[in-house]
Amino acid sequence: MQNGMKKCLALGFLIAAEALFASPSFTNSIALVGQYMDYREYNKAGVLVDSEKSDFSEMAGAEINFALLFDKRTRSYSQIDVNFLGLGGNTEYRGSLLNSGLPYGSHVSSTANYIVDTEMTYTKHHILSDVLEVNYGLGLGYYMWERSLSASQVELYDWFYLKPTVGMRLEITKNLNLGLNLAYKYAINPAMSATSPDLDFTLGGVDVLEASIPLTYTFSNTFDMFIALKVEEQKIKASGTEHSGGNDYYEPDSTAKNQYLKVGMTFKY
Repeated sequence: MQNGMKKCLALGFLIAAEALFASPSFTNSIALVGQYMDYREYNKAGVLVDSEKSDFSEMAGAEINFALLFDKRTRSYSQIDVNFLGLGGNTEYRGSLLNSGLPYGSHVSSTANYIVDTEMTYTKHHILSDVLEVNYGLGLGYYMWERSLSASQVELYDWFYLKPTVGMRLEITKNLNLGLNLAYKYAINPAMSATSPDLDFTLGGVDVLEASIPLTYTFSNTFDMFIALKVEEQKIKASGTEHSGGNDYYEPDSTAKNQYLKVGMTFKY
């Protein structure tokens, strides 16, 4: 935890230094987002016990980004982003009723979901040629997923995270650019709280790998449009055991293989 706080303070120092010593330009983007979710939980023997699935139209929302760019006219410039993603919708639950002892797939229902992911990222860009640019950075974020399996059974997953990033941008034509961005998210204090029974779990850890491919078309010096596909692989390690009503409960190991399709526009000032 102390190492995480030191990294957060270092990121804050970099951001403050840029704001003090450089003259920024500003961009703002907004995108419509659809999420394909494939979430699965496994018991201690590694057997699948439940899952959540959706297609791009069933989980949808919007993403808003604000960015400050420093020394953009040079071949090495910096960028500070604040990003907010909000999604909501229904997934298909397959599993079994709690404490029923029945196998996976014996119960099928619809789960209501709400996801918030917000982050601040510092990125350094280097223009290597007229057509190629590379970047690397570090972000700090907060993730929350509210999973309502029924009116009485609601689970809330949340954690802060550190996010190192690396990427590139290739100019295909004068107005068309293709990017590739890779990121790793390391969760800080990951937790899950549940109702019915009312329990709080400390998760064993959360690791997330991301790959994003944005395609951007520049209409003018002040306006772009883009489409992007982000692929995400998440692993949650099981929690310890909690006790309630004479029974033992724990949050099991889980995996999620998610995809996000984004279509949006960017305004440059």
